[in-house]
Amino acid sequence: MDQAGLKASLSAAVEEKQRLTRKRLKFKLETRAAKDLSEARQRVIALHWRECREQREWVRLIGLSLAFVRGQRYWHVERNTKEVPAAIDIARYGDLDVSAVQAWIDAPIDTKEMAEWSEHIKQTKAAVRERKALRRRPEAAE
Repeated sequence: MDQAGLKASLSAAVEEKQRLTRKRLKFKLETRAAKDLSEARQRVIALHWRECREQREWVRLIGLSLAFVRGQRYWHVERNTKEVPAAIDIARYGDLDVSAVQAWIDAPIDTKEMAEWSEHIKQTKAAVRERKALRRRPEAAE
């Protein structure tokens, strides 16, 4: 699948995840308002959680497929993830070569590149903190 197709799939998957989340929260609020924690309602809540969890994983895999097609480094995309997805799962969503995806996941990280990326992340976080502080104190921006 090409980059445009993956972007469209990712967009549709995110919209579906948002719809499922709204549905889950609506049901949860209705349950609280009715003060009804029956076993049937608890099963429905568990079903909603499972649907959202599965959709979140689908969004992640499509996003990883898109990152691979764009040529982004795996460790740039998945910085805070402890569980590495299977290459075949990523390849399936983008009609990609499994061995190429596995090589992308297993690519060694150059220490110089890691240091440069860490510095970039620090600068980005500092800029975000600065913008947040300015939004909180509008008179400071004048």
